[in-house]
Amino acid sequence: SSGINAEYGGQTVSLEDVCYKPLAPDNNNCAIMSPLQWFQNSQDNLDKTRGTKNYKDHMYYCARNYLSPEDTANTGIPCLGVFGGPAITNLVYGGYDGEDYESAQSILVTIPLNNHVSNNTLALAWEKKFLDYMKEYSSDKIQVSFSAERAIEDEISESSFQDLYTVFISYALMFIYVSVTLGKLQLACASNMIQAKSVVGLSGVIIVLCSVACSLGIFSFFGWEATLIVIEVVPFLVLAVGVDNIYILVQALQKDPPKSVSNVPQQISIVFGRIGPSMLLSACCETVAFSLGALSTMPAVKNFSLYAALAVFINFLLQCTAFLSVITWDLKRQLSGRYDCFCCVSDEEAENKSNRKGVVAVVIEKYWAPALFSSKCLRAAVVAFFFFIACASIGMINRIDI
Repeated sequence: SSGINAEYGGQTVSLEDVCYKPLAPDNNNCAIMSPLQWFQNSQDNLDKTRGTKNYKDHMYYCARNYLSPEDTANTGIPCLGVFGGPAITNLVYGGYDGEDYESAQSILVTIPLNNHVSNNTLALAWEKKFLDYMKEYSSDKIQVSFSAERAIEDEISESSFQDLYTVFISYALMFIYVSVTLGKLQLACASNMIQAKSVVGLSGVIIVLCSVACSLGIFSFFGWEATLIVIEVVPFLVLAVGVDNIYILVQALQKDPPKSVSNVPQQISIVFGRIGPSMLLSACCETVAFSLGALSTMPAVKNFSLYAALAVFINFLLQCTAFLSVITWDLKRQLSGRYDCFCCVSDEEAENKSNRKGVVAVVIEKYWAPALFSSKCLRAAVVAFFFFIACASIGMINRIDI
């Protein structure tokens, strides 16, 4: 490890620059916990013998007497490390029973570093180089496991950046899905351009991200820690809840559309007054349900519940304010016969055709629903099928590995 050098800020950082030296400046050796400290990191001391006594006898003696200044019973060399302190047995051996040190299953090497504020960046640079070196190390004779103080933080950062692609793809797919399904899909391309809701869908997804960001910011201001599960799970959770309210609002306005551009605000007020209380009760129930999770004694569950509760409630507030503004603008655009995303382009003929029912609505109304409810036997078969699936799922719960 003393041969591992890192580059930082134009200077070479060695282990001697960052290691812990308890007796400095009188003794500038690093306090490395290792069985080799019983031999003062010297090959000559390791090979030293006295009669029939060799390194094994000395190691067994030092394991019992690691504070001994001299092993007079065996090789005559001290047990104290080269840094002037002891290499404590339970810090250099692992997997042994009682005082049967020869049965140890592993040897531990610990390298304490001086990572206080003034030296933290140098220590981090050296740890990074150390981890890179150990990742490339391999041996057919021994199994090596390693870690460093920054290793956990590095793994979390790496996994978080990897999950960013998953989050981005998920939100992109949700945006595409919402944009397509919110509008009335029709056969005429021009009508689809008017009925499309890509701006509304994008606004809904952005509002979800804003609500999560607000929740993170508020709790961070008060010193609450954000765990990895909060950052990765809460956005998907709020997205699922938020998209549901988006559909409720848009579908309600499509069933009872305004007659003219001037009538849009009044019609939105009527529709929102009809479905707003349901959205409020739903948001309050979800917020309270997540808030109850804060009663848990587990910090991760408690933090997750609080972050999720606040994010869901802020998402509802944004939908009642910012999202309604976007819907108002979009309805005025649609009634004016202007294309989605290209509001400067209008088509009066497509405007008249866009008032027809969408393809999905026609398929469900004329084909799917009549086919499903045309026969009592078919309805009974559907209920029986889902009842069977539910029972089978319940019966297999005991197969889950916890």
